[in-house]
Amino acid sequence: KNNQIQVIMKNQYFNRTPMELLLVLSYLEQDSVIQVDYSHYSYVYDALILNKLNDISNKESSSASMYKTILQNLAYSIYSDRLNNDYFDYDYLLNIIMDYRKRYPSFRLKVDTIIDKLEEHRFIEKVGDTIYRFRFYYMYYYFISSYIKESLPPDEKSRMIEDIFYNIHQDVNYNVTLFLAYSLNFEYEVLPLVRKYSRELLKENKDFKYIDIKRHIQECGVCIEEKVNKIYSIPDNKDIPILSRCRMVQRDEFEETIENNEIDSIEIHRLNQDIIKIGRLVQFMGNILRNYSSKFKNESMKETIALMFENTSKLTGALLNFSIFIIDNLIKILEERKELKVESDIVIEIKKIFGEIWYDYMSIIVNMLACSLDSDVIKEVLDSYCKDHNSDFVRMTRLEYLIRISDSRLPVQEIKALFKGKEKLDIFYDLL
Repeated sequence: KNNQIQVIMKNQYFNRTPMELLLVLSYLEQDSVIQVDYSHYSYVYDALILNKLNDISNKESSSASMYKTILQNLAYSIYSDRLNNDYFDYDYLLNIIMDYRKRYPSFRLKVDTIIDKLEEHRFIEKVGDTIYRFRFYYMYYYFISSYIKESLPPDEKSRMIEDIFYNIHQDVNYNVTLFLAYSLNFEYEVLPLVRKYSRELLKENKDFKYIDIKRHIQECGVCIEEKVNKIYSIPDNKDIPILSRCRMVQRDEFEETIENNEIDSIEIHRLNQDIIKIGRLVQFMGNILRNYSSKFKNESMKETIALMFENTSKLTGALLNFSIFIIDNLIKILEERKELKVESDIVIEIKKIFGEIWYDYMSIIVNMLACSLDSDVIKEVLDSYCKDHNSDFVRMTRLEYLIRISDSRLPVQEIKALFKGKEKLDIFYDLL
């Protein structure tokens, strides 16, 4: 551990404060699946792994290359084979090493000697009698990404990177993208993929704008009243035969719905995946903005910010539709128990629930986006974007962003502007 600290401090990869040092060390020591911003300390990880390869090889380039290639092959094989919990047994590791010795000119070290040295230098660890795993998750993700970049032929490499970005909702893929972004050109290799896949997700919400929220919520409020009123309305005698026929039609439709449940489940699964993918892509773009913003131009930075807001807007539309779906199902449940409630109480109760759901959704979305943008380096470009897209949502997000990047002084004027003057916010959850 002392050697790791010396490498980090010597290369001045972060501010030398006790809190920052503790944060780095906690990242390095994590051995469970937690969501870590690996891009934040990618230079640290790179330096530490290269330093470990120097140590295990006694600074001999050929030996270091051998260990690196074995670890790359091991990590990529585990990833490709989707091994349970990323564990592998002795025979699996033996096959990787023997395959290396067949295909590459190598040192004639005994297999057990190679395994012992990998254990000794904490690349891998034994977790059972014959069961192993990578000692740290950052090493596993690092060697997967380095195998993809260095060992795959160009066409296969491109297909693999595209597949990883397409399935970014999976934890392992998300973390591998952070290491890929460290060495790939963001403007010409990463941004086109993010643009391509983000625009394929939640297409049905691509035209949703925050400015439409007020109208949607008002319409939903009217819809709630109409549906509840319909439940409690007493039909005239002349309408009873018509209502009976309607009930029969509804039963037929219900039976059809049961038959189509499998199709509905597939669609719901797709929507859930799209929502998770959108969230991960926004998070990924935020990580890149925060940590690599000095590597690309203002135009690309502005496009990245625009993509983040665009995808968050689609996510907002999807969540609004989902909250309306929840309310519709709630009304159906209450319809079965209407004798337990007064009609006006039901309307008030449902609207209150809808308001609380929607308020929580918006709080989460604003905080998620502001957290993803959390870097003072991008402030000038972000201000330019916000000026060109002056909606309530953009202003709320910018305020949360300013609070996050402020060291000592809160953005008092921006806070006041949200509640006073011509541009004060409409508090959407009071509309109902």
